[in-house]
Amino acid sequence: MRDLTLLTDLYQLTMLNGYSKTGQKDKMAVFDVFYRGVNNNYAIACGLQQVIDYISQSFKEVYSVRLATTQQEQQQIRQGSRLLLAVQAGILVLAVGVCYGFYRKVVWGITLSLEKLTDFVFGITREPATQEHISIDTGDELAVFAGAFNEMLDTIHAQMNQIETDSR
Repeated sequence: MRDLTLLTDLYQLTMLNGYSKTGQKDKMAVFDVFYRGVNNNYAIACGLQQVIDYISQSFKEVYSVRLATTQQEQQQIRQGSRLLLAVQAGILVLAVGVCYGFYRKVVWGITLSLEKLTDFVFGITREPATQEHISIDTGDELAVFAGAFNEMLDTIHAQMNQIETDSR
C-alpha cells in the first residue's frame, strides 16, 4: 500500500483546523476538486467533471424553480384575465340593463303618451262634441300638456255651448 501522507498540503491542514474548531473533527470530509496555479502560465485542476455536474444540476434546479414560478405567474395572469373578462361582461350586461331600463321608463313612456295624445286628438277630430278628457299620469311635461289640452277642450266646449245658446 502506498503512503499518501506526503501528498497533504496546507489547504487540507487548514480545513482540518477549521473542522476541529467547529466541533466536527470526527466528521468525514472529502474534497474532489483541486486547483493549483503554477508560475509558468499554466494550472493543474482535478475533479472537473464533478464541478461540471454540480453546476449543471444547480442550473437545472434554478431553472426548474424559475420555470415553475413563471408558470405559476402565467396561470395567475390567465386567472386574472378571466376574472377581468367576467367583470367586463358583467359591466356590459349592467350597461345594457340600464339602457333597456332607460328605454322602458323614458322613451317607451314618452312614445305611449304621444300615441295616446295622438289617438285622442284624432278621436276629437272625428267627434268634436265628445266630453271625454285625456288622462296621462306620467308626472312630466306630457302630463302637463294633456292637462292643458283638457282645459282647452273644456273652453272650446263651453264656447260651443254658448254659441248654441246664443243662436236660439
